[in-house]
Amino acid sequence: MRLGVGGFLGYQHDSDGLFGNNFSVSSILVAGFVNGHYQLKQVPKLDLYAGPVLGISRQSVNYDKKCVSLFTDYCDYQSRYPKSYPAVGVQTGARYEFTPGVLGSIQLSVGTRLPLANAGIAFKF
Repeated sequence: MRLGVGGFLGYQHDSDGLFGNNFSVSSILVAGFVNGHYQLKQVPKLDLYAGPVLGISRQSVNYDKKCVSLFTDYCDYQSRYPKSYPAVGVQTGARYEFTPGVLGSIQLSVGTRLPLANAGIAFKF
């Protein structure tokens, strides 16, 4: 087993309209992690890993001024300035080595303000 240290930078944006009210949510996640890596002898190009994740999620929510809500508290609420929240959890995943420095990856995360699943390309230095 080996230890690896890495980072994650992610962006998510979602917008929707409900009963005439339009809103959007944007989130930026910056996190670091330490993973334990395990390789199967039968599949040497496959790298399995798991470990803790710690970071910060910066979120912004915007509403328009159209308001037909029964909850009048939200009628005058146009936007909320960005706020930062802790992002804490654990992740597990697998990487497959296509070339000596380029790997495809897929991982699952559980915790607060972390993506449930992601896939991508990893580079080994």
